[in-house]
Order: sequence, then structure tokens, then C-alpha cells
Amino acid sequence: MSAEAAQNSIDGLVGRAFLTADTVAVLPGRMFDWQAPDALLSSLTLGLRNNRAICGVFVGFPDGAFIQAINLVDADGQQRKVAGMPNGATMA
Repeated sequence: MSAEAAQNSIDGLVGRAFLTADTVAVLPGRMFDWQAPDALLSSLTLGLRNNRAICGVFVGFPDGAFIQAINLVDADGQQRKVAGMPNGATMA
């Protein structure tokens, strides 16, 4: 891979990461409740489905709690290796 192609690949990945972060940043505040995480997790996993190159995304809270969604399928469509993961799982 040429240096230019590598730079374009990195720029694309960073751009998708910023798009995901920007999308989470504009979610309504009521979605950011770690004790009722379903709506937030749905938003995070949707972002990951559209960005297979991103392994995971999380939202942290001031008390140290966080909610994380992990993409178990990589950009090439291969299942990532995660201990204890059920066969066929795509998100965690």
C-alpha cells in the first residue's frame, strides 16, 4: 500500500469515528441514563453496524460508569475473537 493510500485509509477511519462521536453528541439528554441503557445502546450499535472498521464505542459518565457497544465483526466481515462470545454474535 502506498503512503497516499494508507493516509486515505486512516483519514476515512478517523472521519467515520468523528461522525459516530458527533452523532452520539447530539442525542437527547434523556438517552444518557446508564441505569436504563436500552435507547443509548440501540444508538451505539446502529453506529457500529454502519462502521465495521470501528471496534467499539462507549459513553462515560461522571461517576465512572460507562456503557459500551462492541462490534464483533470486523471490516472484512470476519468475526473478531472475543473470549466467551457466542457463535454468530455480531454485537456485544
